[in-house]
Amino acid sequence: QQAAAQETIRVEASGVQEKIIDHLKFRVQSLRRMVQLWETRGQLTREQWESDAGLLLQDYLGFQAIEWVDPSFRVRWVVSPEGNQSVQDRDLDREEHRREALEKARSQHLVTMSQVVELPSGEKGSLVCAPLFFEGAFGGCIVLVLNTQKLFDSILSEASASGYEVEFFEGDEEAYHHAEAGEQQWVQERAFDLYGVSCRLRVGASPR
Repeated sequence: QQAAAQETIRVEASGVQEKIIDHLKFRVQSLRRMVQLWETRGQLTREQWESDAGLLLQDYLGFQAIEWVDPSFRVRWVVSPEGNQSVQDRDLDREEHRREALEKARSQHLVTMSQVVELPSGEKGSLVCAPLFFEGAFGGCIVLVLNTQKLFDSILSEASASGYEVEFFEGDEEAYHHAEAGEQQWVQERAFDLYGVSCRLRVGASPR
């Protein structure tokens, strides 16, 4: 029975990991398309950018905002269904995890993800940063702000993991925790890289 339970939780942990990777990969592909469109068309007006960003936001749970962060790492434009406009003109160069993700995106020319940050709502989140380059010059980043709680709740509902305890860490910081009642006896862990961040997933189940 214990061996069967361990196998079941191993399969569940693998399924949750795959869902996390697939969900973020799909969202990052949409973000990359937005970057490519902007680079191809040249510098957009604010109205054009907000229209494109609004289309990207409307279909996905867990998206808190989309921002254009200029080359000096200051938030210039924001589209948010949750009233996140208060972050406009915010200097992200002063905030460690945000700055590190932006610097990595700029230097590596790759989409990068930040470690856990506190969102204006007080909830936990992460930034996904996609760099822009115009004729070789850095044009800042389009930043997708993820609400970790809402994103993972939607992922777990699809992964049928509602009966399990799930913890997700970015680096050493807990980004998400969903706990069921009862002591967790059978536990599986998965470690993997997600856009430059070392992540750890822990899935547990109680004896039945």
